[in-house]
Amino acid sequence: MSPLATIGTLIEVTPWDELQHWPDADTEWTFIDDRTPFRFRVAGELSDDGFFFGLHGPVESGPARYLNLVCNIFLRHDDSDWHTATECGASFKVAPSIAKRVAAYDPREHSDVPFFLHPEGTSIEGYPRTSRFGGIQVVSDPTETDNG
Repeated sequence: MSPLATIGTLIEVTPWDELQHWPDADTEWTFIDDRTPFRFRVAGELSDDGFFFGLHGPVESGPARYLNLVCNIFLRHDDSDWHTATECGASFKVAPSIAKRVAAYDPREHSDVPFFLHPEGTSIEGYPRTSRFGGIQVVSDPTETDNG
């Protein structure tokens, strides 16, 4: 099985908490109690000045709220090495865009939490948006044929 950070790998995300969901710019976020897994294909790494902090790619299957959007997953405090690991926990943000680091985010204002561990440390553009924490695991290698 390929590691999580292999381009082309299919990853399944299983939410462990209620989802935080923003349907559009004119509404407030709400919580949705839906822990249905979804899958995305790794298209690239998230990095800031050479520092790896996550992965992104298009959602391929799962509930309709995720389809045709980009899943962004972020390293957590467990020090997992996604270049060798095939599963672990991660924060995720699903939106029409690839997540970026918020340069103005100051971790000292948040108990010295690294930017990628705090929801305000990264941003996404567009709506709808869904985020939370969950389990991630490789479900197929890039060289395997998988129909979802």
